[in-house]
Amino acid sequence: MSVTGELPRVHQLEQARDQQPTLKQPSLEQSSAEQPSAEQPSADQADVWAARSAQLPGAELLLNPAKLSELLTRQVRITHLRIKPDHSVVVTFVDRCGAYGYAALTTDADKFTKAIQRAARVGETLHVHQDESPWLFSGPVWADPVLATALHSAFAATSQRFGEDGAHWEMLRYNPRRRVVAAVGPRGRPSHVVRVVESGAAKLLETTARWRELGVPVTNAKALGERDTAVITPMWGVGDLTHHPFEPAAHSAGSAVALLHSTTRLNTDNDDAAAGSRLQVLPVSATQAVAPIQRFAPWLGERAEKLAEVIERRLREAALGRREHAELLAPCELHGDLSADQVILAAPNSHKIRLIDLERSGIGHPLRDLGSWAATCFRQGLPQLVEPFLHGYATQLGISADELDLDLLSAWEAYSHLTGALDPFRHREQNWPQLITAAITCAEEAILR
Repeated sequence: MSVTGELPRVHQLEQARDQQPTLKQPSLEQSSAEQPSAEQPSADQADVWAARSAQLPGAELLLNPAKLSELLTRQVRITHLRIKPDHSVVVTFVDRCGAYGYAALTTDADKFTKAIQRAARVGETLHVHQDESPWLFSGPVWADPVLATALHSAFAATSQRFGEDGAHWEMLRYNPRRRVVAAVGPRGRPSHVVRVVESGAAKLLETTARWRELGVPVTNAKALGERDTAVITPMWGVGDLTHHPFEPAAHSAGSAVALLHSTTRLNTDNDDAAAGSRLQVLPVSATQAVAPIQRFAPWLGERAEKLAEVIERRLREAALGRREHAELLAPCELHGDLSADQVILAAPNSHKIRLIDLERSGIGHPLRDLGSWAATCFRQGLPQLVEPFLHGYATQLGISADELDLDLLSAWEAYSHLTGALDPFRHREQNWPQLITAAITCAEEAILR
């Protein structure tokens, strides 16, 4: 197996029961001086509070890269975090050699036992750092408790397809128990992208095929292996719009999204277009974003709560009222996670594009995609890509950009800012408190336009 940065894998279970100090149960009943005030705290202060909010002894080990590096006996950085208070903390880490892995802290004895069994089943190494509740353990990406079998199956399929020399895996993204994205091909010359998921690859393949038939520019996806867990696509283009912010390409992206929306509308004139869709209606709930913000960024809790109320009221009023070009606002198939980094350019300064990462596609209001595009462009410092995208979208629909429902678009933009506000915390950005505060401010500004 050829994997960037992976250490040699021992084909037996290794339980490294490190001598850890006794971990005391944290308490949220701290003095007011220890709690974040209405003022934005530093990242270190906010991390201390977030660790307490997890309500699991030892959570601070997984939020602090220095402490995690000491635990793992090698320098790592944390790229993803998921917390279920009173239950679990799971992080993705990557070391200086590019090797990805995960560390987990859980009170669930069953999940701990199954993680051990599944790692042993595929011959991977699992390190147990604390062999009592809450259990603390870590391992390479190839020992993921849910994805391990699918990963090994996908690797075997690429080796069979490309040969050992052509099946080098370079990990691009890893969300424990959810998905892995890797560039695959000869070392230094990847030719394909592989996505491994717990299940649902068939839905992704069907969506990709249907959208291609409609003329939507998406990369061609094929099943990889015999399980419903992996797809493979050609490595296409030179990079995404965040690295190559070319306005004509944003215009093309807008046209592509409008084509998708207009050919999959769920109305009496267009039922056949979406008849074969396996996509589900995407849930809409601004209020569900509030509780996590109140827990992990409490200095923003009151502002987030007020925002959610205003956003949901604005969306309800829009659903009940009569609007210009209402036929263009009918529910349709959505990309679901639209942003500049989901658009690949054929070449530098090329208007030819492809849409990628369709895992979150679903059915919903078309302006949800547009609001997501605007919000992420503003957050990523790419405001110049918003206007050409909207112009391309409107032109494809045969209207002017001024005829788009800009009030409703602003509400969906605010929705995207609010529901994505905690992303910098989850992705362990160094200045995450500042970025979350900025997202809430952007949402407030959008809803007031």
